[in-house]
Amino acid sequence: MAPYHFTQNEQMKSLTPIAGTVIGDKYYFIEQNSDVLFEYDFVSENCICRGSLCKSYNSSYYLFVAVVERDQKLYFIPFNAEEVACFDIKTNEITRIPVPGAFRLKKQKCQVAIGIGKQIYMIGYGDSSILVLDTETLKWEVIPMHMSQRNLIYAATLRGREIYMVSAVSDTLFVFNTETRNLLEMDLNSGNEGFVGVLEMNHELLLVPRTGGVFVLYNLDTKEFRALSTDLPKEFASFCGVCHRNEIYVIPNPGGRFLKLILQKDPPFCTTEMIPDLSFDWNRFFGWFPIFYHETMIVPLIELGGSIFYNTESNTAKIKSFIPDEIPEKNSFAEVEIESQVNTLENFLHYLLQGESV
Repeated sequence: MAPYHFTQNEQMKSLTPIAGTVIGDKYYFIEQNSDVLFEYDFVSENCICRGSLCKSYNSSYYLFVAVVERDQKLYFIPFNAEEVACFDIKTNEITRIPVPGAFRLKKQKCQVAIGIGKQIYMIGYGDSSILVLDTETLKWEVIPMHMSQRNLIYAATLRGREIYMVSAVSDTLFVFNTETRNLLEMDLNSGNEGFVGVLEMNHELLLVPRTGGVFVLYNLDTKEFRALSTDLPKEFASFCGVCHRNEIYVIPNPGGRFLKLILQKDPPFCTTEMIPDLSFDWNRFFGWFPIFYHETMIVPLIELGGSIFYNTESNTAKIKSFIPDEIPEKNSFAEVEIESQVNTLENFLHYLLQGESV
């Protein structure tokens, strides 16, 4: 099927990217409350509809939370992981990989996904296990993390073969080694109720707290923690953060400020540098997935449509709209189904009893 090309038309509603990634000069994203994949070209500024990711979409059920690129293929991970959608950048085909039905009985929500080699690690929200997809063999595996208590893993980052994770309800840093499959739990004793982000900069991890908490800096070399005082306002519900070229940018949610964090080591303190405002109502929520195209940070505007394009070199920002001429009917999309090695309920129960992989 020939792609649909979109043009800029200010009288039509702008698309709101929710989950996306940049590959070369292309921005691939999912529109808010939709399973439709769009491709935006930064050079030509054309927007193309690539198709529907789900076989049967329900807006109250599906929400894509992560995009992982492996071998020129994009894997879209839904919050309710019933199937993983795969978009082949070279052929423009969409395939769907069913998640084992037996596993869905135990774990229904995925919060974080990280790619390592040929594998994608999907970390559950409220479940102390990891679901792994081998993108080459399409085999699935369940890895128990054996946490001391139930935790809501909210954010994670990868360093080498280790996944560093934070929980929304625990003052703990979790480190999962993908080679040994051991989990290390480090109590921070920072007084925080939980964390909503983990960012890496200069061999250190910055743990972003929930409302009213204190930032924690973890040195990856010395394995030491230190709390950071900050002048950030405490009234915001959460933070949207990203690290780029050893600079940390934070956007309080909701709110109207782009902030750059400046870390001071002695004494430990975190100051904020204000980034110039834009001329519209800032009392809105932003997207949770800021991404970079060269020196431009792209932040979706959930309620307003479109995205903020902030240039970190010129310190300027503008609103960019992605406005379609037409979105084709769902049944007009070309669909390709593939078979994966889905395990039976009996096999999964055997795993639960014996501790073996599915």
